[in-house]
Amino acid sequence: MIQAINEGVYTDISKEDIRAIREERLNKIIEQSTLSYRWNSIPYMETKVADYKTDNFVDGPGVRNVLYVTYCPFACEECYNESIQDYRNGFDYTDELQALIIADLGKAYIQGLSLLGGEPTLNAKTLLPLVEEVRQVYGETKDIWMWTGYLYETLNALPDTDERKQLLQAVDVVVDGQYIKEYRDEANPPVFRGSSNQRIIDVKQSVATNQVVELTEYYKP
Repeated sequence: MIQAINEGVYTDISKEDIRAIREERLNKIIEQSTLSYRWNSIPYMETKVADYKTDNFVDGPGVRNVLYVTYCPFACEECYNESIQDYRNGFDYTDELQALIIADLGKAYIQGLSLLGGEPTLNAKTLLPLVEEVRQVYGETKDIWMWTGYLYETLNALPDTDERKQLLQAVDVVVDGQYIKEYRDEANPPVFRGSSNQRIIDVKQSVATNQVVELTEYYKP
């Protein structure tokens, strides 16, 4: 296992394969990870939604409802949601939409809510109140998954007052890490991950044990 948290790279691929990534590509990945420490959540009134879908079978286990927010400065090469990296795209997030999301989760067959982007943690001023309301209404009966270009270690090391860290610790599962196209096997694509460097992490267990706990039922770490 290659673990280079300070360089924004975490993968089970060999050192030789890491070197196989073009130098400028690797430098870009590292640069974005370094810059990400200085990014701040955008204001509530600027949060835009690219899409909201119910009865989704792709973004997490079971039947789920999925919210896609816009804005992502990671700008991963060949990102499948490239059109929503710009925060000006999409439509406004509203109290009415939040009420709809809460109501839709009430269907018995819906397992939980998935938060994707864009970069959800940079919309934390909006998404944290949503997650808190989900907990108030449904307790732990609905699980919440989130996908982020940040590494878990980066978010968890932020001050407790940082909304990005607060959002991380409020969800159940996080899929972390930038999408790296060189780590995607189209013949055997990873489950719930874009590329194999990304990890599926049990947030509650990770916080409780002060170490990253991966959900190994979805892949062999």
